[in-house]
This record gives sequence, C-alpha cells and structure tokens, in this order.
Amino acid sequence: MYRRLEEFNGMEGNTEVFGEDPDVRNLLEGLLKADPNQRMTAEQALECTWFDHE
Repeated sequence: MYRRLEEFNGMEGNTEVFGEDPDVRNLLEGLLKADPNQRMTAEQALECTWFDHE
C-alpha cells in the first residue's frame, strides 16, 4: 500500500483516471503536489479520516 501511494508522487494532473469521487481526488491531490515540501506522504494519507484503509 505505501509503495503504491508513493508511486503517485510526480504525477500531478493525472487524477482523471481515478474517477470523480471527491475523497479520492483529495487524497491524490495531496499526494501529487508539485512542491515536494507540500506533498503528502503515504503515512500522512493513511492518517486522513476520509481515507478508508481497512
């Protein structure tokens, strides 16, 4: 799971393949920020309350 989330880094703008679900979009946008200092890590993504990782 961690590896898969981290694979999205650097792919900003390619979220359309993941559908229009706002929660999915928020997760991916957090992971795909162009500025690495603003980019969400896989660990931070898993801490988000709207990300169901169980």
